[in-house]
Amino acid sequence: MNFKNFALVAMILSTMGLSSTNAQTAASAVDGKKQTLFSSANHASTPYRIPAIATLNNGTVLAIADQRPCGADVGNGEVDIYAKVGTIAQNGSYSWNPSSIDPSANGGLKIADGNSSNGYGDAAVVVDRESGKVLVICVSGKVVFSSGSSSKHNKMARIVGSADGLSWESPQDVTSAFFANELKSAYTMFMASGRMIQSQLVKVGNYYRIYGALLVREKKSIFSKVNNNYVVYSDDLGATWKVLGGAKAVSSGDEAKVEELPNGDIVLSSRTSGGRYFNVFKFSNLNNASGSWGSATKCSFAGSNSTNGELMLYKGLVDANGTEYNV
Repeated sequence: MNFKNFALVAMILSTMGLSSTNAQTAASAVDGKKQTLFSSANHASTPYRIPAIATLNNGTVLAIADQRPCGADVGNGEVDIYAKVGTIAQNGSYSWNPSSIDPSANGGLKIADGNSSNGYGDAAVVVDRESGKVLVICVSGKVVFSSGSSSKHNKMARIVGSADGLSWESPQDVTSAFFANELKSAYTMFMASGRMIQSQLVKVGNYYRIYGALLVREKKSIFSKVNNNYVVYSDDLGATWKVLGGAKAVSSGDEAKVEELPNGDIVLSSRTSGGRYFNVFKFSNLNNASGSWGSATKCSFAGSNSTNGELMLYKGLVDANGTEYNV
C-alpha cells in the first residue's frame, strides 16, 4: 500500500485504546485537524511508506515510516526509517517533534540510516510498559524478499529507542536470532510491519513477553517455495526470539498481526485474497510458552482484495444492559 504522505486520526484513537463512544467523541474533536507528518519532495520516486504508530508511556504518540530513496522495497537500495513524536492537547490539536512541516525531503528523526547496498524498512514497534523503552524490529540488508535463497537471505535488525522516543540506539543485527537459531530452512522473512504486542500476563526476568508475526518464505518442494506465517516471542526486549509452539501458524499466508486474548492465548490474523486467515495458539503452560496451534480458518470478505489490516482487543466495553465484554 503506497503512501505519498499520511495523517493520523483513526490510528491515534486505536493506539490510545479508546472505547467506541470515547473514540467517536475524540474523532469529532480532531475532525479537520489532520496533519501531514511525512512528505517527500518527489513522492513518485522517493515515497514514504509503511507507517507504524505507538503510544509512549508518557502519553505522547510515536509515528514511524520508511523513506525510500531507491523507490522500492528493502533489497533494492537505500531505505531509511524516520520517527516523529506528537503531543495531543485536550482540544484535539497536536504538535510534532521534529516539526510536522519540514522544509527538507526527509523529515523527522532518522532512526535507521540505509545506503545503496543496505536498507532498513517495514518497522514493527512496541513500547515496554515498565521501562518505557521502544523496540523496533525491521527487515534490513540487500536481498529482496521474493528472491532469497537458503544461502542468501535478508537480514533482521533491532532498534531500541528511549522512553521519550527522541533518542535511538544504532540498529543491531539480530539476523541469527531468527534464521540460524529458529528457522534454519527459511529463504527470507520479515516481521509484519505496524504493531507488535506485549503480554499482559507473562513476565520473564526484567520484561513482559513480546509477540510478533513473521512472514517466512521457505521451501515447499524441490521446485517451489511457499509463504507461511509464524509467531515468535521474546522475553528480553527483542534481543533473542523463539518460534511459538515450534511450528507455523498459517500455511500460504501473507502479512499478519497478532493479539493476546484475555486468558493469554494468542490469535493470529493473516491477509489473503478475499479475506483473512485466523488461528489461535492455546497454551498448556503460559510461562514456558508450551501449547499448540489450532486449525486455520478463513474469514471471507466481499471482493478479492487483501490488506495488511491491524488487529486489536478492546477490553471492558459495556452493552445496553451494563454488561462488560471484550471485542
